[in-house]
Amino acid sequence: MRWEDVVSCLPLVQLGTGRDMQPAHLLGWVWQERTREWLGIVGYPRVAGEPPAAHRVLAEVRGSSVLPLEPPAAYADVPRLQLSADGVVGPWEKPPPSEPRPFGGLGSSPAAGQDLTRPLSSSKTSGS
Repeated sequence: MRWEDVVSCLPLVQLGTGRDMQPAHLLGWVWQERTREWLGIVGYPRVAGEPPAAHRVLAEVRGSSVLPLEPPAAYADVPRLQLSADGVVGPWEKPPPSEPRPFGGLGSSPAAGQDLTRPLSSSKTSGS
């Protein structure tokens, strides 16, 4: 038996690029109907102070700033929620095939050719 078969961990993502990179655990995705964009809910530790003290940071970040650090299958169980225009939070509902899909209509979710794993910015999928 392998450890991966009995112990689970939230998938890792990278926030930012260059010198400002920050690894984080991806806790969930939130689709905002009003702005028509995805937000990632992430958590990471921050160490500060003297003597050093660790603090847990929970943050809401733009989906386009979240980059995968693991294979697509690691993100399959990340919860997806929807924030309606009137402020109600509920489970994300896949749009019907006749409606335009976010991010250029790739796949059945906001994933770029990956099955329901992670949102990408619309600029990355449109080629700009």
